[in-house]
Amino acid sequence: MHLQHLEAWKQQGISGSEYCKTHGIKPTTFYSWIKIEKKLASQDAGGLPGFVAIHPNTDFQPQMMQSEIVIRKGDISISVPAGASQNQIVNILSALGAAE
Repeated sequence: MHLQHLEAWKQQGISGSEYCKTHGIKPTTFYSWIKIEKKLASQDAGGLPGFVAIHPNTDFQPQMMQSEIVIRKGDISISVPAGASQNQIVNILSALGAAE
């Protein structure tokens, strides 16, 4: 019986609460029907809802990693090795700020 109600509701294009008022159905009952049908539909699809298989692109060729980071401020340009620590970069930025 609930399948007939769900089909009629979809065809009418009205809100669920409006359909419930019109047909004397408790909204909690109505929405539990929807939940059950969604669960059954996902089981019929043979997988978990919301999950999709992702296949990596094997043609991907990574670009050469940069060997340095360039920090610019005004006319000043400083090259820092790409492996520089956070503290080193913070010290350089602090020094640039003091150079103003």
